[in-house]
Amino acid sequence: LYLPMVVLAIVYMSKNFLGGMYVVWLVNSIIRLVKLVFVDNSDINRQKAYIVVLGIGIMYGVATYMVNKMITAIYKEVCQSLNRENKLSVKLYKQSHYDTTTGLLNRNAYNSYVDMFDDKSVKSIACVYIDVNELHLRNNKYGHAAGDEMLIYVANSLKNVFYGNKIYRMGGDEFLVFAKNVSQETVKKNLETFIELLKPK
Repeated sequence: LYLPMVVLAIVYMSKNFLGGMYVVWLVNSIIRLVKLVFVDNSDINRQKAYIVVLGIGIMYGVATYMVNKMITAIYKEVCQSLNRENKLSVKLYKQSHYDTTTGLLNRNAYNSYVDMFDDKSVKSIACVYIDVNELHLRNNKYGHAAGDEMLIYVANSLKNVFYGNKIYRMGGDEFLVFAKNVSQETVKKNLETFIELLKPK
């Protein structure tokens, strides 16, 4: 019954062990009770046996409850802290790798991709560069909201046409698409579809 507190702390990191350990203590207490009772049949020793077993049961019951509550609180706090750090890390990653206006990958993501590019897994790659005309003029005439609307439309069109490929907003009105392992005919067809989407209706 004299389990180290360290073992208790490790065991009670999981609440699933709580019931099992209580059963173990109960069985152990019964064994001790039987042993003490039948070793000496005197009433005094029998009373001592009851007192010892009851005391052990109460002591470990209280200790288990306190340790479990303490470990649960610490475990919960650690999980909450890790969750906050994970959310912050994801937020910082998105801010550093994604364009806030269009939702496309940004220049930082492009630089990272180029630095880590592995040509061994690539049979062919097409690079499509898009420069949107008259963005500055549209911003001056209708406001930046109208300019952002145009950029978002271009970005969404690229997402639809070049779905599954790397699409970047390099800055301002410049976009870049990397199409890996795609045939030249498919790239040309996608470009034609993209151009059609941009034509005034």
